[in-house]
Amino acid sequence: MGNQPRRIKHLGAREFYISFKNQTRHLKKQKNHKIVLKKIYGTCKKQNPEKTLFELVLDGVTPTPQIFSAFVDSLVTNPNPKNISLRESKLNEKCIENLFETMKNQPTQVHQLDLSLNPISEETLSLIVNQLISSDQEYLQLYHLTLDGIDLDDVSIGIILELIQKYPKLKILELRNNHLSHSSIALIREASSNKHFLDKTRSRF
Repeated sequence: MGNQPRRIKHLGAREFYISFKNQTRHLKKQKNHKIVLKKIYGTCKKQNPEKTLFELVLDGVTPTPQIFSAFVDSLVTNPNPKNISLRESKLNEKCIENLFETMKNQPTQVHQLDLSLNPISEETLSLIVNQLISSDQEYLQLYHLTLDGIDLDDVSIGIILELIQKYPKLKILELRNNHLSHSSIALIREASSNKHFLDKTRSRF
């Protein structure tokens, strides 16, 4: 393994782990998610160069706004995770706005973000895109965004197209199981054809 980060796959919802460059630390299932997030927040605050936080997976965790705010604040400290997964975490619009505001205005190092299976409405999707394209993007390092399992209608597709066209740092956009029509997929591919953009769209029809 050496210093290469280790990716643990097939972890179900409500299982947590923190992946470091030199080790992987498991946090067993706990009913008290507040305690789990406090542990993670404390870990993020430690500035230990031998334990550079690389990946943080909180799939299935539904944090309170206060705890989520503390977690987001921890992303600004050193070390900070490059890959964050918050699949099926039932994040509300305020939590998502807080996360993207921090990524936009603070020197975080978040490269990959997975918000799949969250209740992302058209308004929330628009908020995400506006946060990504409305700044000078000095601090933004996000290049891989995953939004699996979110139903996208014609209006939402327009928002996705705007993201592709106006946020050039985006290289990978994953949209699996979004019930996209053939015409919507064609529009996405056309919009990304002239960019260094990897289309990983997968849909069921």
